[in-house]
Amino acid sequence: MKMFFLIAVAIIFSSGLSVIAQENVLLQSADDDFPWETVNPQHNNNIGFTTSYFSGIGFHYERYITREHSLKAVFFGWYTSTKDDGNYDWYNNSTYTLLSFGLEYKYHFLTKKKFSSYALAGARTWYTEDNYYSSGKDITSINSIGIGVGAEYRLGRHFSMNIDGGFLYNRKSEQYNNYYNNGSKVITKYFGIAGGVGLGFVF
Repeated sequence: MKMFFLIAVAIIFSSGLSVIAQENVLLQSADDDFPWETVNPQHNNNIGFTTSYFSGIGFHYERYITREHSLKAVFFGWYTSTKDDGNYDWYNNSTYTLLSFGLEYKYHFLTKKKFSSYALAGARTWYTEDNYYSSGKDITSINSIGIGVGAEYRLGRHFSMNIDGGFLYNRKSEQYNNYYNNGSKVITKYFGIAGGVGLGFVF
């Protein structure tokens, strides 16, 4: 009788271990899915660095809204100032300002555990200003929109890289208000092939 009881306990115990192991496998599979997989809401954010004609250059934040849709913002700013009251050379009395901001929308039409292919639409604006205290300032602004396709790959559980390619319309305005070119303005337009790359930390 004791023997049958011990056998029954052993069978129940082994069955319980089997169920637990199966649940752990399922949980592990869900945890290894691509970041925007809805079964794992902890992997819906991506921060890192991007350089792209579609959304600009700088630090990025991307939000995976669903498995198919994500939004990405790219931003960067820089400011320097040099001033010497005893020296009137322009390079000793100047400020430089750079501002860049861009947005991307991605539609992930093919997603695997560690790989995604997507279509994208992006827009960016870029602004620089060279201000010379003694001779005026130069202003450059760039505005662009573009569409394309790309691919993103997971490097381990928390790192990712992406590469994009497509077509871009770009409008560049350069305004010179310095000693040599007072008030002159040059506008350059471009339509052609463009691309971008990015590295991110997924969490």
